[in-house]
Amino acid sequence: MKKFLLNTFEFIFDGSFLRAFTKICPLPLIPFYHTVSDQEIPHTKYLCKLKNWNEFRSEVSFFTKYFKSASSMEELIFQKNSFMLTFDDGLSECYSISRYLKQNDLKAIFFICPNFIDNKEMMYRHKASLLLDVFHNLDNKKQLNIKKTCNSFDICNDIDFQRTILSVTYKQKSVLDQVAEIMGVSFNDYLENKKPYLTSVQINEMIDDGFYFGAHSLDHPYFKILNENERKLQILDSLKYIEKFNISYKYFAFPFSFDDSLISQNLLEEMSGKLVNYTFSTEAFSKKNTSTHFQRFTTENINLPLKIYFQRLYLNYYLKQKLGYKSKNEKSM
Repeated sequence: MKKFLLNTFEFIFDGSFLRAFTKICPLPLIPFYHTVSDQEIPHTKYLCKLKNWNEFRSEVSFFTKYFKSASSMEELIFQKNSFMLTFDDGLSECYSISRYLKQNDLKAIFFICPNFIDNKEMMYRHKASLLLDVFHNLDNKKQLNIKKTCNSFDICNDIDFQRTILSVTYKQKSVLDQVAEIMGVSFNDYLENKKPYLTSVQINEMIDDGFYFGAHSLDHPYFKILNENERKLQILDSLKYIEKFNISYKYFAFPFSFDDSLISQNLLEEMSGKLVNYTFSTEAFSKKNTSTHFQRFTTENINLPLKIYFQRLYLNYYLKQKLGYKSKNEKSM
């Protein structure tokens, strides 16, 4: 029934359908990206589908056509049908992205992990992708030898090497260092030569250009597997790092998809209005915003024209609010 309604509305109303629903459901729109590149990036290649520059420019054009660009969080909240772009993880391409946004008079928030800035460390998920990129560029004989060696050390027992590497969790991340040693891969060399993350100098320049920065935890763990003290440390210490850039606001975006109900009421009260101004998660329209906590969404994993995607997103939201429909794909959207 809902699919029929979606198709019918899209056919009849086309773009006017989207404009109508932005008036009915005037929610702050907060897209998030990781980075934009026309080249494959080894440390992200096996993690998500990045936008190339043509795709990104097209999406920015879409946002500016149907929504109002906010220059601050206050505008985003109080100006109806506003949007602001956000970028996670502090990848080095974000500097070039900021040059493009500056030319087009657009603001954005960049959420960074202190442990990676200035290329001090490498995120464990980025390590996994880099290992897979090196592995898949080897011949079959070398791949087989690596698998055998990993099996002999009881590191990778799964016949599917890629699945095994990608399944390594935050608390098992030392396994990736062991695999790197077996493969002859140096993460330190990669950090020094490729410089995959932003530098402090670049961040200061971007702040001077009017862009916002927020914390994204120290080193990007899954918060759901951390205990309360570990969560608090990740939040407070990453926020403290942001203070070194002499900014007056405090923004925090939870890494990965995070249910904020997992945070204790004590920590929520401590954070709200005291330790942080605004927090962000990635549940799209499946959860409501509060006065200080906002949901974001990504377009990196969709294969629809953006106009169709948003028409469905808004109709899903409207049907859920008015008629009680629930989308099976709300969280993935």
